[in-house]
Amino acid sequence: MRLPQALASKRRADCAPPLIADVRHQSVTLRIIGIALLIAGVVLASLGVFGALRGPASAAVAEALLQSVESPGFSFYSWLDRWKLWGVGIACAGAAVSIGGIALVLGKRWGLLVVAFTLFVAALVPWIVQALRLARYPFESAEMPESIVCLALSTIAVWTYFHLRTVVPDA
Repeated sequence: MRLPQALASKRRADCAPPLIADVRHQSVTLRIIGIALLIAGVVLASLGVFGALRGPASAAVAEALLQSVESPGFSFYSWLDRWKLWGVGIACAGAAVSIGGIALVLGKRWGLLVVAFTLFVAALVPWIVQALRLARYPFESAEMPESIVCLALSTIAVWTYFHLRTVVPDA
């Protein structure tokens, strides 16, 4: 008696050598990570665009608050320009994370390097801005916990890239 074709092919897949099964598991895990990164990147890019577009309303509120405290050094237009610039930077970082996520969904390991580089730059740029004394407003200042998290995630992405290098070939 013959097994149906679908059942026979499933049985052959279950009897695959361990290396092939490991590659399949790695591939599925990589794609799931890619989908999560794609979603996170789209959300981050959306927040950056939304922040850049909603900047005038936020600047008006910030100006009203600072005038109530009588802080003489606040410039509405300078604050707005910097807010929009940081919003565009966040949107670009989100787009880069999305590109890395798409690459992972397509099975390309180099997407991990794109994500790692983006996170590394996100950790480094606020410190460079602060070291050059270009930061004027609180949202431009460097934060240690934020940088530590970005660097840790970047390190994990690079480690995963090299760990998967021996298992999943990159085409």
